Amino acid sequence: MPKLNTFEVAYYEIIRRLPEAKRLVIEDKLKEVTAEHIVLLGNTIADQINLLKQTSFIHDALFPYIALHAVRTGYISPIQFGTLMALWGNLENIIPLSSQQTDQKVPEFVPLFTETGEKNLRATELLRPTLRSSNTLPNLFEKNSEEIFQGIYDKAIDLPQSEQGFWLVEDRIRNNVGAGRTITQEIKSLNVKFLALNEDDKREIIPSFGLQQIFLEVAFPHAVRINPVIGDSTPTDIRKGSLERYRDIALPFPGNELPKMADNFSAPSPLDFLFHDRYHAIRASRVTPEETAHYIAISDELNVIQKRFDSAVKEFNKRHTKHISLLPEFGKLIEEFPAEKKREVIAELLKKFNHERAIIGKLKKVRKSFGQLKFRIWDMERAYSGGIIDEFKSTAIQELTRIIGSIEVDLNVLKFDKYVGRRAAHTVMQTVKPEVATLTAVQNQIRTARILPLFLTSQQPGTLAFDDAILAGPELAEPEQHSERCTLM
Repeated sequence: MPKLNTFEVAYYEIIRRLPEAKRLVIEDKLKEVTAEHIVLLGNTIADQINLLKQTSFIHDALFPYIALHAVRTGYISPIQFGTLMALWGNLENIIPLSSQQTDQKVPEFVPLFTETGEKNLRATELLRPTLRSSNTLPNLFEKNSEEIFQGIYDKAIDLPQSEQGFWLVEDRIRNNVGAGRTITQEIKSLNVKFLALNEDDKREIIPSFGLQQIFLEVAFPHAVRINPVIGDSTPTDIRKGSLERYRDIALPFPGNELPKMADNFSAPSPLDFLFHDRYHAIRASRVTPEETAHYIAISDELNVIQKRFDSAVKEFNKRHTKHISLLPEFGKLIEEFPAEKKREVIAELLKKFNHERAIIGKLKKVRKSFGQLKFRIWDMERAYSGGIIDEFKSTAIQELTRIIGSIEVDLNVLKFDKYVGRRAAHTVMQTVKPEVATLTAVQNQIRTARILPLFLTSQQPGTLAFDDAILAGPELAEPEQHSERCTLM
C-alpha cells in the first residue's frame, strides 16, 4: 500500500470506522466529483449568509461527497467538513416547510466579526450567556466566563472565515418531540450548555467546529481535539482517543444516520446526538493526561478480566454442548430402566443441565458487567471532574479521590452485584497503588461528596465495594487467574 499524504490520512480517519462495503460505496460516489463541483463548493462556503437558502448548492444530492472529496484533496479541513455535515444533516429539521403554514424561524448565520474586523454585537450578545460556569460543576473551568469569551475572540481571528461564526436555528423535530426527556434536555439540566441556549429556548445554536475547538482550547489547559468521523466508534477507538487527547464527533452522512439514543436518552434530532458528543468533549477536556493514564491502565486490567470470563463462557458452552450431544446415547442407556428410576435419573440430569445453564448465564452477566465498566472508564466522562471536590492544583489525594470516586459512581449507576464491585474496586487499588497514608483522607473526601444526590447513598454497591477495598489497602494480593470461576460455581 503506498504511503498516504497528510490529506489522505485525514480523509481515511473520517471514514475508517465504516464497514468496507460502505467505504466502497463512498469511493464510487467520489469518482463523480469534478473540478467544477469543487469550485461550487468553495463559492458556497464563502457565502455563509446564503448557505442554507433553498437555492444553495448544499441541497445538491452529491454535496456531502463533494465536501468529503475536498478533505481528501486538502481543499478544506476535517473541521470545516464537520461544520458542513452538521448543517447538511439537519436541513430537513431547521429549514421551515414552504408547503404549509409554520412559525418556524429561518436559520440565521451570526458571524463573530463585522466586515471591518470588529466584534459583531449580535454574536457577543448571544455568546456571552452561553459561557457561564455550571453551578452543578463549579470547578469545570479555572477561567471565568469573560476570560473565556475574550480568549475565543483572540483565537477566532485565525480560523478560516467559514468557521468564524455560528448558526441560530429552530429544530422542528426537537420542538415537536413527544413525551420523554431528550439527551439535550438532560445535559442542559446539569447547566452544561456551553455554546448552546437554555433548555426552554426553542432556538438552538449550531456552532462551527472551529468555534467548538477554540472554546475547548481556551477553557481547558488540556483540551481534547474534536475529531469529526462517519460511523460508529469502537471501544478501541474510544481508548485510543482518550490516550491521544481527541474525541470523536459522529457526523450525519448519506446512508449513515446518527443514533436516536444517546446515554439511554432520546436523541430524536441529529442536533441532539451532536450536542451529546460535544458534551463528552467538554467533560473529557477537564481530565488531565496524568489522570487519564490511570484510567486507561485500570480499564486495561478490567479488559484482561473480561477476557478471562469470555474464555470461561466458551469453555462451559463447549462442555454444555457436548453434554447435549450425548443425550441420544444417554436415552438408550436408560431405556430399560423402571419408570420410577427413569424419572429420577432424568430429573437429576435436568438439574445438572439447569445448573450448567445458570453458571453460563452468570459468567455472561459478569463478563458483560466488566465490559460495560471498562468502556465507561475508557470513555473518560468522569463523574467527579469539575465537581465540588475537584481542584485545579491537584494533590495526590485529590487525584486519587477523583479516580476512586468516579469509578464508584460508575459501579453505582450500573448497579453491579457485590462480586463485580469488589473485584473492580480491588483492581483499582492494584493498578493505581496509592500510598497507604492517602487512603483515609481519600475515603473521607468521598464520603463528604456522597451527600450530593448525584453520588447516591452509602448503601450502593460501588460505595460498599470501595469502602472494603480502601480498608484492605493497596497491597491486596492479586487473585488467582481462575478464582472468578471458582467463586461462581
